[in-house]
Amino acid sequence: MTAILVPSIAWAQNTPPNTPFVDPGLRLTAEAAGLPMGSDPITVTAKIINIVLGFLGVVFIVLIIYAGFQWMTASGNEEKISQAKKMIGNAVIGLLIILASYAITFFIFTGIKKSTLTGPAGTGLTCSSQGGFCTLPAACAAPGYLLGAANELGCSGGQACCHP
Repeated sequence: MTAILVPSIAWAQNTPPNTPFVDPGLRLTAEAAGLPMGSDPITVTAKIINIVLGFLGVVFIVLIIYAGFQWMTASGNEEKISQAKKMIGNAVIGLLIILASYAITFFIFTGIKKSTLTGPAGTGLTCSSQGGFCTLPAACAAPGYLLGAANELGCSGGQACCHP
């Protein structure tokens, strides 16, 4: 009855400030599974767009091959030949649009990443892209952890990049 009436009691672990960081095993598990770590949303979005554009490029290549097959098997039928030529032309235009889209997205995401993710000398490197995490220097005192300089690699507010 007291646990219900006294809301200040919480049955959770409270980590006091200035205690060493304790890795609960998630980082080790992700490394053992070969999962990528420290991917920022910009990189993930760019990868998804590149996958979609790559898939569409393959679709247009298949359309070109299919239209070429239709042309070769037309047996001199002018209607089938003109349809195949039209399909090849449309597929080539689609492929050019996909290539232009890839170039535009590459340019945009490279510019966004360089302008938002600050690292040494504008390299675009961040703490998370280097496999670390931003934390207060006192929280990176666990054995085996390396501490970078404060306010570098995208860390701010006196935080430093802590690497396992």
